[in-house]
Amino acid sequence: MPIDTEDEARLRKARLQEERKADLEHEIVVTRLNAELAALKKTLEPPKKKLAHEALEENFSEHDAHVMAAHKIAKREKEENKRKYADDPELLARADASVDNWLERHV
Repeated sequence: MPIDTEDEARLRKARLQEERKADLEHEIVVTRLNAELAALKKTLEPPKKKLAHEALEENFSEHDAHVMAAHKIAKREKEENKRKYADDPELLARADASVDNWLERHV
């Protein structure tokens, strides 16, 4: 009994889908293996020692980020204090002094 063209087309489509699925599964396995290999290589490599000037540059960058963040926070808080205590100069002065105190301790 000969297979008609509709059945042939369906079989061909199913075969192509199976091949595509197999290709994707293979790609997934290879990707996972590559990721595992990269992680393994990373654990086996000794950490690179930074040069003195590189360590100082990194240290300064961290320090600068900390200081600038503290000033930015203080500025934002003082602006908020102006809004919150607009009708009470005494509380405004105390709130700003509190911000100044905090900033002095964190810089």
